[in-house]
Amino acid sequence: MASIGFSPATDRVGQEVRNRLIFLAGGGQGEAAHPEYFLTLAVKTDTTEVLINESTDRATAGRVTVSADYTLKKASDLSVMRIAHRQAVALVDFPTQEFAKLRAVRDAENRAARELAELISADLASILVRK
Repeated sequence: MASIGFSPATDRVGQEVRNRLIFLAGGGQGEAAHPEYFLTLAVKTDTTEVLINESTDRATAGRVTVSADYTLKKASDLSVMRIAHRQAVALVDFPTQEFAKLRAVRDAENRAARELAELISADLASILVRK
């Protein structure tokens, strides 16, 4: 897996997923200088409120979903080896302070991004083992 190149991220959560994938693929050594495979990654984040306090009409809990569509190609001939979609969910409590709520959502995004990277990494390892 150390021979995978990764597409650039387009947002903060996508960068979290990309960084974790690079770490997992390279064993902490960074991205491959001359990759044999190339992974195109499109990450999307969605935050939904799932528990509303009826007396205050404010959400007290939510769910952060981080999903990714990705394509693994051979670098030599650009033949597609795998196209897939994965997603990870992190639950979050919404405090009453606005800054604390923003931090809670950001932390949940980071947790979901790390979990998503683990899922994608396991999928890529299973594909590359069969090559």
